[in-house]
Amino acid sequence: MLLDSLSKTRRVVCSDSYFSIGHHHHRCEDYTLHFVSEDGCGWGVLSDGCSSSSYSDVGARLLSLSAQQHILLKQAFSERDFDAILTSAEVSCSLLGIPVEALDATVLIGKLDSAGIAQIWGVGDGVLAWVSQKGEFHAQAVRFPSGAPSYLSYRLSEQQMNIHDAINPFCEMHFLNDSTVEQWPAGAWCVELRDVVGLYLFSDGLESFCSEREILSPLEPLQELLRIRSFHGSFVQRRCHRFLNKECSAHGWHHFDDFSMVGIHLGEVYED
Repeated sequence: MLLDSLSKTRRVVCSDSYFSIGHHHHRCEDYTLHFVSEDGCGWGVLSDGCSSSSYSDVGARLLSLSAQQHILLKQAFSERDFDAILTSAEVSCSLLGIPVEALDATVLIGKLDSAGIAQIWGVGDGVLAWVSQKGEFHAQAVRFPSGAPSYLSYRLSEQQMNIHDAINPFCEMHFLNDSTVEQWPAGAWCVELRDVVGLYLFSDGLESFCSEREILSPLEPLQELLRIRSFHGSFVQRRCHRFLNKECSAHGWHHFDDFSMVGIHLGEVYED
């Protein structure tokens, strides 16, 4: 009977995402996309525009849409593909008549396949989390010591790239489970994982949650957000709406920066 029931299941990946304006912002500069490619892999794209750069809300959307188009055409992604995304978004800026500083934005891209292999590519900062097939939870925050992230758009100006490299020769990977820190190259980075059933990307707005008295550890809202009861349909949007509208109100929490979340889940479905 056990072998019979196992033969009737197959592993399926689903994805969803959400973004919300921060309490201190007049427009939301975060943007997310989620989709499943033809080969059954779940994907998520998250962009977080720089508040001090003009039109960065538009730029975040252009970068995300360029990334999605590139991935769907290639059915793959690598660190080298960030240049193609930037070129496409730069052309869009020119057509719209907006400055390329609109593209001052973090870009995070996540992929999870039906074998439980996950990859995350990024330029900039944010928070990454994943759940293993054993149910183990892991999280790490990507931070820059100067507070000024490396943006993909800096590749458009050699002078700007040199200035930023002098300020930020590396980024810091803060492993939130055990408080260890590693130094990684400040440009594009990649994280590769195995035996994953849940992959999650967050903008650095996750680190802006606070109570009336203090800024919270990102682990507090993160662990609450991952209490997902069902992965059917818009599972990330449902969870974020409930968390922000009900649970944060009960705790007296709010986020002053824009907040966004991408979730990719590997589950099983029964077949007749």
